Amino acid sequence: MPSFLEHYPHPGVTAIPIRDMPPSQTALVWLGSDRSAKNDAFIRAATDILEQVNPADPEAISLPPG
Repeated sequence: MPSFLEHYPHPGVTAIPIRDMPPSQTALVWLGSDRSAKNDAFIRAATDILEQVNPADPEAISLPPG
């Protein structure tokens, strides 16, 4: 997987690849008390994409109630 910085470079920040590290997982998190229409729309969009990309893993999606 390409580095985040390959897609979103930032002046003065250098990525150093760790070649012997096993793959890692990333999680999208947010404060439950910080609900807004924009956050909810982003969460729905991210969930929709994840369901399309990885439909065989229902454990990959864990949304809070509400």
